[in-house]
Amino acid sequence: MIGGRVLDATALRDLTIGRTVYGAAFVAAAVEVGIVLAAPASALLEAWAAAGDDDYPFLELRLDLPLTVVAPLDELAAAQSGAAAHDAYAAGRWNAAAAQAVQVAHSRGWPILTTDPAPLLAVDPGVAIEPLSSPI
Repeated sequence: MIGGRVLDATALRDLTIGRTVYGAAFVAAAVEVGIVLAAPASALLEAWAAAGDDDYPFLELRLDLPLTVVAPLDELAAAQSGAAAHDAYAAGRWNAAAAQAVQVAHSRGWPILTTDPAPLLAVDPGVAIEPLSSPI
């Protein structure tokens, strides 16, 4: 294993529907090279809510990859995520899935794969981001 990436809700949706060439290529490379894909539970919840009925089988497929792990939103993760997102919450830019993605990224030392870094950067302007390329 060479490390991993944290998938925020936007990355989970992108990888599910194959919206970008980079997303599809990234999954293939992750499987080939052994990159762990950490899906925070709250990002997974958001991805399921945003997915359409036709997307559910593909989302399940992505989650069934042997390299995909779900980071639980337990008491410690909730406390750390909430504390880190205090300023974003106070500024009206609250996003629970982004807050947990940042917490998971910090705890694992991995960058966050995303199509929209703004909510993540609202929680922590210094968090490592790996943007997905423009849609095809």
